[in-house]
Amino acid sequence: MRRVDGSVTQNLQVSLSRRQYEQLMECLNYATNVSLTKEACPTTKVDDTLPGNKNVNDSPKPFYFEMIDTQFSVPILRLDLRNEHNMSLICLTLKEFSFKNKILHNKQKETQILLRSVLMEDLKCPLTSKFRNMVNSSSDILAPSNSFKNHISSSCPDLSRSYNQGNSNIHGSTPSNLDTLLKNRSTTKANDIHDLKDIEGLHFLRNRTTGNLVIYRSLIREKKHSSIDFNCLNLIISIEKWFMVFDFFGLISNQSDRETETSKQSTDNKICELSHELHVTIRSLDLILVRNDFELAKANVSNVQVHISRDDFLQTVRGSLGSISIYDLTSYGHLYQEKFSTSGMEALSFKYTR
Repeated sequence: MRRVDGSVTQNLQVSLSRRQYEQLMECLNYATNVSLTKEACPTTKVDDTLPGNKNVNDSPKPFYFEMIDTQFSVPILRLDLRNEHNMSLICLTLKEFSFKNKILHNKQKETQILLRSVLMEDLKCPLTSKFRNMVNSSSDILAPSNSFKNHISSSCPDLSRSYNQGNSNIHGSTPSNLDTLLKNRSTTKANDIHDLKDIEGLHFLRNRTTGNLVIYRSLIREKKHSSIDFNCLNLIISIEKWFMVFDFFGLISNQSDRETETSKQSTDNKICELSHELHVTIRSLDLILVRNDFELAKANVSNVQVHISRDDFLQTVRGSLGSISIYDLTSYGHLYQEKFSTSGMEALSFKYTR
């Protein structure tokens, strides 16, 4: 098994134009789809005209597979998207970017991407504009439920909590972790150090798992399974801004380009018949509609579940939405601001088949 680990200790800033982005994607596609099966030993060419050498190469050639484990991380990754005139349009900032890729078999590959936070800025807007951040993350609701307020001291033990619940909760400081249950406690130094390491490990795991904003996983076997998990996501929806982003990544094309792309996709599907499944989970989603630098409406949706599956001739989209709230942010919205709201764990479930 071949293992490749790479990391950047300082911040990394990359400037890309659309042409450079297309070249980079072609290189990544070629690097990830390279064949990893090799012949066990080199074979020599034999002249078939010689007597007794006609059936030498008829035996099957043995193959072996080499597994590859690749990891890459960078503390802060900034992508500066530029137009054809070399002018900065969008700045995308990714904090604690981590990429993991495992190729376990010739037809099995696992990919995982972790992000602590993401920020997309419109560089044409001034710094003081509230519409500058097109995409940003919010970690306010990620705080633990048993966290104390700033004006309350957590150094003293909580007697009532410790008496009723025992040692089920781990508090912010060591004295507050009072155990009133009768049990034999070891006073050796080695056991004390082991207990402290266990507590530190629990805090480390909790912060690492709940602090990630985006978790992307992809597993390719006979089917391609992908999943994207969002904790909190705030989006500012503006037609002009997002048209610029979609045009940079090539999501907007002419009719002729679409026809050529569909023909290429049809030929690719004939060559490689793999069905795709994508599962998207969003814990809290905030959408703000903006037009001409004026806020129109705000929508808050919780617990978004979307599952997209595509076979050879069928595409199915199904999902569910939790609580939904829609607010009017126009100049007359204060008269009746909350236009629509739901209650309960699930407000809507849908299924679409084409």
